[in-house]
Amino acid sequence: MKTNCKPFVCSTQGADHIRRGVVCQDAVGSFEDSLMNIAVVSDGHGSAQYFRSDMGAKFVVEAAIESLKGFVSSLSFNDNDDVQDKIPFSHLCSESARSDIVRDLVENILVSWHEKVDLHYKNNPFEDEILDSLSEKYKTKYRSGKYVSAYGATMIAIVQTDYFWMCLQIGDGIFVKVDDKYAITMPLPLDDECQNEVTTSICQDNALSKFHYVFGTDIPVALYAASDGVDDSYDDDEMLKLVYRGITTVFGKGYDYGFQEVKEYLPVITKNGKGDDTSMIGIINLDSVSDCAAFFRNQIEEEQQKNNSVASIENNDLDSLQTNGNSLLSKDEDSSGENVSECN
Repeated sequence: MKTNCKPFVCSTQGADHIRRGVVCQDAVGSFEDSLMNIAVVSDGHGSAQYFRSDMGAKFVVEAAIESLKGFVSSLSFNDNDDVQDKIPFSHLCSESARSDIVRDLVENILVSWHEKVDLHYKNNPFEDEILDSLSEKYKTKYRSGKYVSAYGATMIAIVQTDYFWMCLQIGDGIFVKVDDKYAITMPLPLDDECQNEVTTSICQDNALSKFHYVFGTDIPVALYAASDGVDDSYDDDEMLKLVYRGITTVFGKGYDYGFQEVKEYLPVITKNGKGDDTSMIGIINLDSVSDCAAFFRNQIEEEQQKNNSVASIENNDLDSLQTNGNSLLSKDEDSSGENVSECN
């Protein structure tokens, strides 16, 4: 890529999961080459009936990366190219044509995920001991051969090239963009069906219709996404924007420094927040993040002069988030698990 971008992925087991002896049900993964950067996060559902959601999340990440690699490779960025089996980039830029192109991409992700789930179940059938512990509804359902729900998970996938960026999502979690004017936005609104511990899922029969996406041709400073273990630990979007401003600021000190700071901060979020598995992914523009970080530091200094209690969470690095940011964390009790719209 001409644009000097690099993906990162971080994940930590939830404090509540550790306490209860529950495996980490989040999965993350990334890919980068000369054409593209990809980062994916998936959150396996937490309720007892989704007892293989950790594997489902792993398969989501694999399926998304494989499908996005194929998708970008199938594009022709020079409309003068006479390549019949390529999709002209101009078609992707056309809103009317793009919907069909993205639908095909999502279908590929779903097919790949189901193939991985089917193979895993074939090699690892459900044990009677586990089924006996479930409600009659799911015990009957799984014994009838309808096993896909056990692998249920969400997905947020980000891809960036020199020509475009795109985010695909099903289920809860949050996508954040820092644009080239240094504005922090959440351009992919939360699905109305993802409320009060209920989420859409890749395991649903109608999952294809539950995906949504956002597409752009600008060159952002950073693209971020996180499982709901992050956004559920903060009271509102404005607090989350302060956190992502702080994260962007530390990446201004260098990719390795920023990555380490985020890695160290995720356990703080889950310990002092909702206690859920907590994962964050992103793609950082290394050419522009330093200037953006300087702009944000000036913002922070101005805010500190006006209101130290607001700006103190972002004093130059995430050490301040770890020390002082706990006041931004929601103190609500962790729920026992997610409910999902009816899955197949």
